[in-house]
Amino acid sequence: MTKKFTGNSKGEVVEKLLEVLEVKQATLYKRMEFLGISIQKHSNESWIDEEDYQELAALGEWIDTHGKMEGFEKRADQQAIVKTEETTLDIPAEQPTVQAENNSRNFGSEQQQMSQLVASAQNKAAGVLMAEGILAQQFIANPEMLPEQLKQQIQEANAIPQVDPNAFAAELLRQHRTVAA
Repeated sequence: MTKKFTGNSKGEVVEKLLEVLEVKQATLYKRMEFLGISIQKHSNESWIDEEDYQELAALGEWIDTHGKMEGFEKRADQQAIVKTEETTLDIPAEQPTVQAENNSRNFGSEQQQMSQLVASAQNKAAGVLMAEGILAQQFIANPEMLPEQLKQQIQEANAIPQVDPNAFAAELLRQHRTVAA
């Protein structure tokens, strides 16, 4: 087997794959897991085989065409998500610097994962807030869609007590005479 991408650490190999395959780190890991591919490491050298790279590239083309991994035929020697070695990711001692024009590929792996997690949480929060606002507007415009218990509470809060106009006028006159005296 020919070594395709080499580096001093698995992290370097991952960075090279991310750049060439033009995918995000989480996507790369999912595809590698799906194919049963792992980055090889011996001493201070890490690499991925040419055949494994070609399979990753072919899977990428399959996904571009079909929109999903399912249905992709793996090589005969690949087992579906069976790993025989412990997978570790070496993080380089010197973290790459963030560059504004392409920062999604320049974070260290932990920073990138954290950024992806934060972005996902922000998107989820924004979605929940937008949905909450839209639903509230819908219920304001259509109060008949509210549950009976809430309709009852609204009626109680908006209920104006029935007032006898003569009794009300008499009370106003009494209060006025008390203040004038």
